Amino acid sequence: MNTDGEEKLLRCRRLKARETENVLRRRRIWVPLAALVVAALARISSADPPLPADEVRDRRLVHEERPLWREALALPNDTLLFLSWPMEQLLCWAERVRLGTRVQDVVLAPIRSQESQEQ
Repeated sequence: MNTDGEEKLLRCRRLKARETENVLRRRRIWVPLAALVVAALARISSADPPLPADEVRDRRLVHEERPLWREALALPNDTLLFLSWPMEQLLCWAERVRLGTRVQDVVLAPIRSQESQEQ
């Protein structure tokens, strides 16, 4: 009996079986992927052409005009906002420069110096 020939034949058949399995695996991956690519390309090619820059800018800007009665109702609120702006800026400045700590240091500095001289 020719066992070497039979073993070679079996190896060859196993190798071919593996190759066909690998081909089938690749097809299982590539066929759906190719279908997705084709569908995406079809969708992209059928899309509307891009808009000119001026039209895009106009669509982004919201043009809203308040009616006169809304302007009249908003007037007290707008006035309060306008008048409170300087106070808001003053408070923000005081917080930035730590005005409370500075005033405390100025007021307590003479008291502290007297205490240190007495000791």
